[in-house]
Amino acid sequence: MELMKLYINITEMYELNSGGSFVRMILFDGRCEGEVFHGKILPGAVDTQMSEKDGGGTLSARYMLEGWDCENNPCRLFIENSARFGNPETSPAVRTDSPALRWLEEAELEGRLENGDSGLVITISRK
Repeated sequence: MELMKLYINITEMYELNSGGSFVRMILFDGRCEGEVFHGKILPGAVDTQMSEKDGGGTLSARYMLEGWDCENNPCRLFIENSARFGNPETSPAVRTDSPALRWLEEAELEGRLENGDSGLVITISRK
C-alpha cells in the first residue's frame, strides 16, 4: 500500500575522495504528497553516500518534514532512508509527533527510488 511520495530537489553537494573511495553529502529539499501525510522537507536534509573500494557503497538520507497528517492536523515526520548503491529499494524508518501516524514508527515500510521528470522521487509504502 503506497503511503507517500517525496519529490526531491538537490540544492548542494560536497564530496571527498580517499584512496579509491569517496564520501558524498547531498543536501536537498522538496515536497511530500500522499494518503497519510502531505507537506514539505525542512532545511537540513542530507543524503550521505559512502563508497567502498570494491565499488559498492551505502546511502543514508535523513530528513524532517512539516505538514499535515491524514486527519489534517499539523505535524512533523523524521525519516531515515537507507540503501545500497545500485539498488532502488530502500529501508525507511519514521518518527512522528502525530498521534494519528504513530503506527508508522512500528510499521514495516519499504521505499523505492525513481528518476522523475524533474528529479528524484521516493515512494514509501507499507510492506
